[in-house]
This record gives sequence, structure tokens and C-alpha cells, in this order.
Amino acid sequence: MGRTAPKHLELMDMVEHVAFDIGQLRQQFDSLKPGVARTGADNAALYSFLLHARNLLGFYWPPPKKDQRKGDVYAFDYVSGFVLAQPPITKSVDGVEQPVGIAELKRVISTKVAHICLDRRERVAWTTGVIYEVCNHGSEEFLVQVQEPYRSMFRQHKVNHHGW
Repeated sequence: MGRTAPKHLELMDMVEHVAFDIGQLRQQFDSLKPGVARTGADNAALYSFLLHARNLLGFYWPPPKKDQRKGDVYAFDYVSGFVLAQPPITKSVDGVEQPVGIAELKRVISTKVAHICLDRRERVAWTTGVIYEVCNHGSEEFLVQVQEPYRSMFRQHKVNHHGW
């Protein structure tokens, strides 16, 4: 059986989880230090940032319907018809900038965070700033469009659109 949309009370329960990912993405981004040499704490902050980014990318830009699973929650569950345009994203491979899509960004983050595989050797220069901007764009658009009662619930969790 395919995915069915969550019920209103389920969505209310999930607000704190979505808010947590938004808040942690912002907090971890602020705590990241530039540079290659990282301490264990720096690596933990980076991994946390990438994990929350991966969660939010899937929330704002969901997979095709055939790949959506029972129990998954997406932005369009809160905002009917919610669709975000693909932001312009590039990656640097051997010094050459190449355009990529959200699916490729998700794949690279997932590979770096959650899989021990040969693909980890790929030298892709993703800046955390680019990842943050893409996710924050999704958050801002979502928070502008979300309506009551969910809007006030996000505010209670101290996750606000910068214009509120």
C-alpha cells in the first residue's frame, strides 16, 4: 500500500520534529568553523548539519510519488500545493563548476553521511554555505506559506520566518 497523507493530529505532532530540523540546521551552521582540519566536535557539528540538511531537502523537495513511504511527512502535507522551484546549485569537480539538481545534492550528502562506500572518495567541493542557502530557502518559503494552526505551533518552537 502506498503513502497516505497524515491526518491533522499527526501533522500537529510532527511540527516539533520539523521545527527541530530547521532549528538544528541553523544552529549547526552557525557553529561550523571554516577550514579542513577539524576536531571531533567540529566533525560532529558538520555531520549534524548534513543530517538535518538531508532531512529538510527531502521534506521540501520530496521524492517521486513511487518512492514516498508510508509515514513520510512532507511540506505539501502542511501547505496544499506546496512546490518549490529548483534553486540553482553547482558543484565543483576538479575545479570545474557543474550544475546539479536537488536529487544529486541529496545523494552526495547521503553518501558522505550515511554510507561507507567507494563513492565517498569522490572529491566534490560542496560548501556548507551552499547547502545552508538551499535548505534555508526551503524553510523560508515553507514558513511564509504555512497557515494556522501550524504557524503558531512553529512559533512556539521558536522557528520563525524572518519576516514574522
